[in-house]
Amino acid sequence: CEGDRHYLPPEALSEATMKLDKVDIFSLGITLYELAQGKPLISDKVRYNQLRSGHVAVLPEKSSEFHNLVRKMVSPNAAERPRASDIVEYLQNRLFNDEHTKMKSKFLEEQARMKKKMDDMSREIRRLKDKITCRGNGSFSGSFSGF
Repeated sequence: CEGDRHYLPPEALSEATMKLDKVDIFSLGITLYELAQGKPLISDKVRYNQLRSGHVAVLPEKSSEFHNLVRKMVSPNAAERPRASDIVEYLQNRLFNDEHTKMKSKFLEEQARMKKKMDDMSREIRRLKDKITCRGNGSFSGSFSGF
């Protein structure tokens, strides 16, 4: 396929033997960067060539962790690229931590919402108590709508 060569690492185009797992890591790194950029790399030949040579241009909306991961994955030296298991472990830890943070944030938001609701209800109860007074004969004074 013509398009596939754009994702191949330099050694795949020049060496007869290569480590296939490291080829896949390079291709995945290119793909991740392309997805993060939001457009095909081939449309930006300067950035594409920089990335293929191991120079990862900073995408302002992405973290330094993301850039470091991609930088390692697209290293021109195959031996410097991480193993697939290392990437999976990193992503699992990162996703777990991010998910935990999101869950904690949602819990705290819900807790604050419930506290506000309870405070509102307490104020309403106090308002109604102030409005309704009990007379010594057991009858109540005040106005009730609906009666």
